[in-house]
Amino acid sequence: MQPLADLVHFLSGFPQVAKAALDDAPLSGSFPYVSAVGLRALTKEGSVDWMSLDQVHPPQHLRPEHRLAEGDVIVSARGSGVKIGIVRSLPAKAVYSTTNVIVARPIQAFVDPTYLWACLSWHRNDPREQFFARGSTAQWSITLRELGRLPIHLPAMAEQKRIAAAVLALQTAAESARALATQYDHTLDTLIARFIGHAASSDSD
Repeated sequence: MQPLADLVHFLSGFPQVAKAALDDAPLSGSFPYVSAVGLRALTKEGSVDWMSLDQVHPPQHLRPEHRLAEGDVIVSARGSGVKIGIVRSLPAKAVYSTTNVIVARPIQAFVDPTYLWACLSWHRNDPREQFFARGSTAQWSITLRELGRLPIHLPAMAEQKRIAAAVLALQTAAESARALATQYDHTLDTLIARFIGHAASSDSD
């Protein structure tokens, strides 16, 4: 077992921009904000929803290491529950992170990113594990220092890669199935609206 802090570099996020400031920005002709992953963008399934980004006001000098990169593992720092996501691919535009999440960038000489995501997910999901089941309040919260102390089982890299490949295959299949289910739900709603709505219109005539 090794503490998470020995296996990753932690990235600091930026404060979210207040909605009032976002509403006023177009009027002033300036929009000094950049997109960032926050709580809304982390899905329950472990992916990142690039359509649900927040806006942050960056410091004057943004450095390349501030940007999210493929393989970054993102953990919610607060909220109604623990969300853990992994960056599989990135949009064309640079994306950063908010202070509501903790970004762990795996040191890939030590740990495979997908294996690390699976380890963190196991700690969250296993009822015998108490690390992510802290406190009695409705809101979840954790500090970077606390997360850094989480013990990670670290097999040989070849074993990590084998586990990661199996996890990735199943996660990809699950995401495809969910996308198909969403499409079916949309088609069903359209069908109901078409037939029921048409019948209701005919009755009113």
